[in-house]
Amino acid sequence: MKKNILVFGGGTGSSTLLKGLEKLDDVQITAVVAAFDDGGSGGKLRQQLHVLPPGDPRVCLAATSPHEEILNYRFQEGDLRGHTIGNIIIAGLEKIKGNLSDALSEATKLFQSPITILPVTEDQAHLFVVLEEGSIVKGEDTVSNFPPLGELSNKKVVKVELTPKPRANPKVLEAIKKADLIVIAPGNLYASCLSHFLTLGIPEALQKSKAKKIYITNLFTKWGHLQFTSKDFVESIQQFCFLDYVLVNDAKPSKKMIDHYAKNNQYFVEDTTKDTKKPVIIRDNFVHDTQWKQDTADTVRRESIRHRYDKVSEHIKELL
Repeated sequence: MKKNILVFGGGTGSSTLLKGLEKLDDVQITAVVAAFDDGGSGGKLRQQLHVLPPGDPRVCLAATSPHEEILNYRFQEGDLRGHTIGNIIIAGLEKIKGNLSDALSEATKLFQSPITILPVTEDQAHLFVVLEEGSIVKGEDTVSNFPPLGELSNKKVVKVELTPKPRANPKVLEAIKKADLIVIAPGNLYASCLSHFLTLGIPEALQKSKAKKIYITNLFTKWGHLQFTSKDFVESIQQFCFLDYVLVNDAKPSKKMIDHYAKNNQYFVEDTTKDTKKPVIIRDNFVHDTQWKQDTADTVRRESIRHRYDKVSEHIKELL
């Protein structure tokens, strides 16, 4: 019987992980993606067409499809500059089908992806964070992509909210019940991770679930958690979801990579987690050798360093 793996995350972190997981035998994979993006191509389509943002699900679809190049092709000029073919197709399918879940079901068939992709909610909602001195930063794009906040840029985030409160996608709640293993992918802590747990019904479903729960810590910090170590990330997740295992990178990236990130006020995540009975800490070299390049037509800043999906999937296979 196939094991059910459920992955919570956003675009880049989840898609990297899915590339490894889809190679495992006897597994059925469901990717649950955040639905609050308001920047870049997906944000424009959301605003103009009144659909849910297609960007994160498109990245996951492309990562598991033999047609990755087509789905990720980004127009370089004209009115379509910045848009990807995949985003436009998914947005169109949502208009036809009436909801994003059914649109993605159709898209996985069209593009021969073996996984199921679901938005965490079918409701329209927006992300915002409250800083320690009371300022409010609104919008997933602003929260995720280094807002030009001047003296506020180093302030601590004390609260994360979704407004209006979105309800969990019933198909996601059903997938949680069936899951044997639940993985929280690396990614922006607030936009890609905690936003799932702020969706009504998700924390309760996770609490009831008997599935093993795994979290993969980030490699570098981002705005809002610039001083975070691996211990801080784990504690943030455990406020909402009790973990059984945590995968922590114990290899240092190259000086070139560290210097590249430092220019954007980002820093390598130090391993400060202590070995415990629960969650069990699993350490390995999870740093991918490849440095990804930014598409000049993409208005959203992408991560240039990512996890080694082969290493991550090896450990997950052992935990099934």
